[in-house]
Amino acid sequence: ENFIELQESQNKKSPEKIDNKSRLKVFASFKSTADKDVERNRELEDKIIAHIKKLSELTATKHEVQNAVQSITLQLLENNFKKGDGEDVLLVPVLRSGITMWESANDFFKSPETSFMVGQKEKGISGASITWTKRSNMNNKKIIILDPIIASGDTLIQACREIEKFSEHSPPITILSCYAAPGGVEALLNSNPNVSVVVGCMAESVDATGYLIPPTNGDMGNKLFGEVIDFGVEKTPVNFPEEITKEVAMKFIKP
Repeated sequence: ENFIELQESQNKKSPEKIDNKSRLKVFASFKSTADKDVERNRELEDKIIAHIKKLSELTATKHEVQNAVQSITLQLLENNFKKGDGEDVLLVPVLRSGITMWESANDFFKSPETSFMVGQKEKGISGASITWTKRSNMNNKKIIILDPIIASGDTLIQACREIEKFSEHSPPITILSCYAAPGGVEALLNSNPNVSVVVGCMAESVDATGYLIPPTNGDMGNKLFGEVIDFGVEKTPVNFPEEITKEVAMKFIKP
């Protein structure tokens, strides 16, 4: 039984029997209470911690950060799903940084569909907005959202609401993330009983500005693809085309 099948069996139970712990998988942790949360696989835990430390290095190149995110993504996929499944899977990468995870997931599953979304949120401020760049039919799909970092969880909570808005029935949603804050994960699970979360590594917490502790030492999108600037001075939003195809999306992966 893979993780999606386990999730679907949980969703059939009455709400009072659905608990957050059954909808959460964590493979490594910086928390002092790690033992009760982490799937005990020391070799996998060490690998994921090493990748988190690499993507947090100040001197890490974009290529090294991309490799770290893709390696964690592949490990999460291999330990939760069957390779080659996927004709009823819908991948939803949250741009920009989710594209790096999507490359691994798109190769892992067999002919999955993809819908791209852009999440916009200011650090330290609650709430988020979601814009679809390409939206597939979401009915009767096993939906997997890809986002490397979960801090407050606000963007992903809104993403799940958007998915439900365009679905006939509340679909099972699995969120894959490389590095996450405990509070953000808890907020996600509390927001929707149909959501399950798979985390590579759990952080200790977030700071007052919304960054994880231990820190990633920078915005993940910038670390993966370079800082977005205007004439080398002022940060500006990323302007995506109205519809992003897989071919266009791949351009954002390259260093």
